[in-house]
Order: sequence, then C-alpha cells, then structure tokens
Amino acid sequence: MVGEEPVPPLPHVDRGVTPRRALEEAVLGPLRRPPCVISFSGGRDSSAVLAVATLVARREGLPLPVPVTVRFPDPSDEVERRYQDKVIALLGIEDWQVVHAGPELELLGEEAAAVLRRHGPLHPRHRHLLMPAMHAAAGGSMLSGFGGNSTFGHWRFRRVGDILAGRARPRPRDAARVGLALAPPPLRQARLRRAIHPGRAYWLRPEAEELFMSRWIAQEAAQPASWRAWLAQHVGRRSRLATEATVARLGADTGAAGTHPLADRRFIAALAHAGGRRGLGSRNAIMLRLFSDLLPPDVLIRSFPPSYSSTLWGERTRAFAESWDGSGLDPDLVDADRLRAAWRMRDNAATLSLQAAWLATAGGQATEAA
Repeated sequence: MVGEEPVPPLPHVDRGVTPRRALEEAVLGPLRRPPCVISFSGGRDSSAVLAVATLVARREGLPLPVPVTVRFPDPSDEVERRYQDKVIALLGIEDWQVVHAGPELELLGEEAAAVLRRHGPLHPRHRHLLMPAMHAAAGGSMLSGFGGNSTFGHWRFRRVGDILAGRARPRPRDAARVGLALAPPPLRQARLRRAIHPGRAYWLRPEAEELFMSRWIAQEAAQPASWRAWLAQHVGRRSRLATEATVARLGADTGAAGTHPLADRRFIAALAHAGGRRGLGSRNAIMLRLFSDLLPPDVLIRSFPPSYSSTLWGERTRAFAESWDGSGLDPDLVDADRLRAAWRMRDNAATLSLQAAWLATAGGQATEAA
C-alpha cells in the first residue's frame, strides 16, 4: 500500500538516456548470463522484450535469447498462436521452446502445488506458469514482459495529460476529469467510492470488505496527476514489489536470475524524464514510440487477454473447490459459501484464497504423504 513504506526515489539518468536506450541496457546483463530465456506469450509486452533482447544480442555478438512459450488447449488461444508465430518469424529466431500446458499447470496442479509447499501463496496467482521458463533458464537468466501493462496503462490521469499536452481535443466530460486531477485526496476518495460497483470482494465479511475497499480507494486516490510523480510512486506499489519478489524466489529455486526490463528502475526513470508532467500518451502510443522499428503496429497495439482459464481451473482444482469444507481460512474474514460460489464462477480475484485453503488442508496432507 502506498504510504506504508518509503519508496526510494527513481535513479538519476542523464538527459541523453532515452527510454529505449535504458531498456537496451537493462537486457544486456541477462544476455551476458546465458542461457538467457524469455517467457514469451506473444503479447505485446513479451514481444517487445524479445525484440529488444534479440537486437542487442546480435549487435553485441552474444547468444540469442531463447523464447519459451506455454501453449494452452483452449480454442481461443489460436489467435495468440498466430501472433507468436508471426513475431518469431519476424525476428528470425530458430531456437524456440514451446510447452503444451496440461493438468500440471492448473491452479492446484503439480507445478503450482510444489511452489505452494515451498513458499506458500504468492502474488500473482498464476506465477507457476513461469516455471517452464525458469527450468529452461537454470543457471542463467529469465526475462519477462512484466511491468508494461501497469506502467503504460494504469495512470488514472492520462486523459488529462493528453489534453494539456495537446494530444487530445477537450470534450465536455473532461472538465470533471481535470477537476478530479486538481482535487485533494479526500474528494477523490469520495468520487471513487461512488463510482465503484459494490461487491468487489463479495466473499469477504462486510467489515473485511469495507477495510479492503477503503485501502484500495485510498491508494487509487493518491495517484499523482503528474506522469513523472506517478511513475515514481508506481514503482513502489505493493502488487508490483510482490510480483518482483515472487519471481526472485522462483528463480532461486532453479538458479535463474529473473529480470523484468519493462519494470527496470532506470528504464522507468527515463520514461519519467521523457514524459515530464504530462506523460507520453496512451499505452498504444508509448508502444509505437518505443518499438515501431522492431515490430509492426498490429503486434504493438493489440490487447488480447490470455486464454488459460480452462487450464488453471482444471479437474483437480474444481474438485477441491467443490469438496472444501470451509476450513483453513479465517471465518471472521471469509464467507465460505460466497467464496465457494466465486470459485465455481472461476473468479480470478479469489484464486489466492483457494490456494491458501488448499495449502492449509489438502496441501499439508499431501506433503506428509510424500
């Protein structure tokens, strides 16, 4: 939560260090520690990291990075496969490892269960999907596309920055957006509370849900209206730090150093310097600005959510959800009937509680049996 711990300032970067240059510097160290593996989904962030790392490797005479892709049996994953094939062909990569997901990669499958027993529940819920890449990177480096979505797309006042920078023409409703940007946090919190749909964490007891929502609203209301200040704050958000810590733990299990170039602090600092107070525009605009010399627009501006729900919520996971007797979680915090209903609907926001409940019950039994 913003405000609980001091956030170190972003590092100083010289005026001539562009975001692209900082990103190329961020991938150089991992490339020098082979095998350098990239967790490659075909999405725009992992595609951009793969393209930059491939460019730097060829320029420096280093071994090319090896993309590792987990493919899912869901029919909707076909679109993702076409983009994966397209990016690999465009970059001229020959060494590409494709892993076909099976029951071992569901939320309570063998891979996730092993991680849970070693480390307990970790954020994010699908962190075990990185394990194929971590195994391939044993003794070397693993790069991911983590950080792009939140850094480029989660600034609440981007529209205001576009208007002030002349990138967008004002509309009548923009007056309210400017007013919100200028408002003090208490007024922002009141506006957000009116806008939030009730039941965001409906499986929590009312007191627990209210505490959760109050803290989430306070965090969102504290977002700076300045792009530079937002980035400085954003690098210290709990969810971001938790993800980085999780990848570091998983990497330690295999001897792979996990790195996230799009979350690199020097890269973020260069973005902050380039955008100043008003930012660099939309997520699409930033992707095109940084990577249009490496990848075509249809790769850089696409937004296609991953289609691995059927794999994550496999037979073993659904069986536990149905058989769960409510034990293992604090009944003062959780409504067991509502939580079970959330699992039946495959509500991804409830998956950490599912894994925690499994670890507190069936997970411990499985450990003893082993």
